[in-house]
Amino acid sequence: MPIAIEARKNGYRGFILPGHNAREAAVVSNLDVIGVEHFNQAVEFLTGELKIEPTIVDTRNEFFANINDYEVDFFDVKGQENVKRALEIAAAGGHNLLMIGLPGLGKPCWPNAYLPYCRLCR
Repeated sequence: MPIAIEARKNGYRGFILPGHNAREAAVVSNLDVIGVEHFNQAVEFLTGELKIEPTIVDTRNEFFANINDYEVDFFDVKGQENVKRALEIAAAGGHNLLMIGLPGLGKPCWPNAYLPYCRLCR
């Protein structure tokens, strides 16, 4: 994506890159992103033998389609009721929360479970 942003800043109309990176680069607006699977495809595209449509990503639809798609939810977390309660209070009051504890207690898991609840409390 940084290359796509720089390409747009420098006035390029588009660029060719590997197909598996095309969706990421296509997030940058006003830039034609052409994804190819093989070098031969790029050559054929540049010579006009092959027509490849630019990859288009509607960022607004992508955002709203995935807004409630969470990997972890409070329902998935078993036990640790005191941590759940602290997170609920912090979310309801719009407060920050500092989590301190030993390794292996699940601290990285909690922010992911916390996000859906934060959105409900707004």
